[in-house]
Amino acid sequence: YRIEGMFQHTQQWLRTFVQLKDTKGKILAQFSTETPYPLHKQFFTGLKEVSLQAGKKLEKELDHAALQKIENETDSVAALQNFIKGRMALESYQPNQIEVALLWFQESRREDHKFAGAYDGLLEAYSFLILHHRQKGGSCQPCIEAAQNTIRERNKRTGQTIDPAEYPALKAHVQA
Repeated sequence: YRIEGMFQHTQQWLRTFVQLKDTKGKILAQFSTETPYPLHKQFFTGLKEVSLQAGKKLEKELDHAALQKIENETDSVAALQNFIKGRMALESYQPNQIEVALLWFQESRREDHKFAGAYDGLLEAYSFLILHHRQKGGSCQPCIEAAQNTIRERNKRTGQTIDPAEYPALKAHVQA
């Protein structure tokens, strides 16, 4: 299956159309939602409902806890947009794109300093850079320090606790 979509922004409203297609591109179903826009929390609720409808059509049980977590993790559409751009850059796994990912995750954090996803994105980017620098024989100490600082800030701002000594990239560095 493929999931595609389009957006239509008109007079403070965002209409989202999501199409569920088979592998040949034939439309199996189309779902839509309308939410106040820009920067309105109802945006997340609308996308959650579309996800549930698509899962039902596919006869797939979706992880309701994960959907609820996304809906509750941030009120900021801008933070989520920046996070998604950061993930796209990070998941290229190209060293020159990791700096771009860091910028997007920092913008996401700036939009919502309580959004754990922004901190987690930063940590994943720093983890990639730690491995990259280690592989190239360079110093990874600045990235290690940045990851440790990010964990401290994440713990302080989100109320969720990560033990820096147990974070995989940092733990691996200590054991190496």
